[in-house]
Amino acid sequence: MSYSIAIGPLQIVHDAAAPTRSCTCSEAHKKCMPSFVYSVSGQVGFRSALDHLLTCNKKECITLRKDVKQGMHAKLDWLFRERVLLGCVQVQPFLYKTSRAVDLRQQKHFNTVASHLAHCPQESCARLRRSLLLSVRDQVSPAAKNPTFA
Repeated sequence: MSYSIAIGPLQIVHDAAAPTRSCTCSEAHKKCMPSFVYSVSGQVGFRSALDHLLTCNKKECITLRKDVKQGMHAKLDWLFRERVLLGCVQVQPFLYKTSRAVDLRQQKHFNTVASHLAHCPQESCARLRRSLLLSVRDQVSPAAKNPTFA
């Protein structure tokens, strides 16, 4: 759909930021630990990793999915306690129940939220993705499994 703005036509592309290519299991693991969480490539990578984790049943992805769920649940629970309700109006009623945040460690809840976050173009969901990715990166990184200072 083209719109005219004083200078010339502008092409509007819908779902331009949606993940376009499926990634492998090892790529999904790397995309859950970007060096720069707030970069465009880090965000797009996390979206494609979420998309991959929804369908892959290999052992490597089952372990990664467990860590991602744990990290997302911890952050979502913290956001709820702090009364910071991120996400678009379509996902907020699902994420934040009346007395607690939804338990993303359950597969059915994780699938719903991950699918939405992988494809939602809204800025409010992008803010939620960035917030969740900070916790996911800490949960998934090798340093989380082998802490230097215990």
